[in-house]
This record gives sequence, structure tokens and C-alpha cells, in this order.
Amino acid sequence: MTAEGRTAEYPLHEVALLDEYSGTDGHVYVALPTGRRQMVSVPLEGTPEAEVRKFVVEVFNAAADAKAATAERQALVPRAEADLREAVEDTADQEEARRRLADVLARQKADTRIPGARRELDEARDRWQRLTGRRPV
Repeated sequence: MTAEGRTAEYPLHEVALLDEYSGTDGHVYVALPTGRRQMVSVPLEGTPEAEVRKFVVEVFNAAADAKAATAERQALVPRAEADLREAVEDTADQEEARRRLADVLARQKADTRIPGARRELDEARDRWQRLTGRRPV
């Protein structure tokens, strides 16, 4: 929280913590990626020092985990980009499907039996409709 009462969010892996203790208070200093620092004071009479220390260690460990995860993700990016390029460029199956479709369409266009078969189908549908009152699809 800022002095003006606003909250701000920062990537955990860019935050550093330091804790100090006086006789009555625990102080947690948060170093922000902006270079600024925030301080939170916790009265030790309401919260045992061990709990404050445990909290600081948990945040410190979470920040370390976030740094490691960020580095791991960054290491994976080049391979993921290469895999994506390969997948986008690998159009061999699509090209083969287009060639096969063009072949089928060309054979159908050249097949002189198809128009006659369509006429016979229409005539059979007409007969069926005359007999039943319904036209098959």
C-alpha cells in the first residue's frame, strides 16, 4: 500500500524482503522493482515474532520460486517458437489433400456418366413422389 492508501502490484520475482525486530515490533521492508521501499510494522504483542519470520520466509521462498519459474519459462520460449514455426510451415498434408480434392473434382467433371446418373436419380425421385406424396432427399 502506498502512503496515499493505494495498492500496487509488482511481479513477485522482482520483489525483495528484509526483516528486523525491535523489542516490541517486527519490521518488514519490501524493496520494489521501482527502487522504492515499503515498510510494514507488526506489533509483536499481537503477532508472535516467529509468525512474522515465517511469513517473511514464505514470501522470500515464493519470490525465489517465481524467479526460477520465470527463468524456466524464458528457456522454453525459443523451442516453443521453433515448434510453432515448424507447425505453421508444415503444410504437406494440406497440400496433399488439396491435390486429391482437385483430382476427384477433375475426374467427376470428366465422367460422362454422372449427368445421366443424376437424371435417372431425379426421375426415380419423381416416381417416388407420385406414388407416396413425398420426395426423397
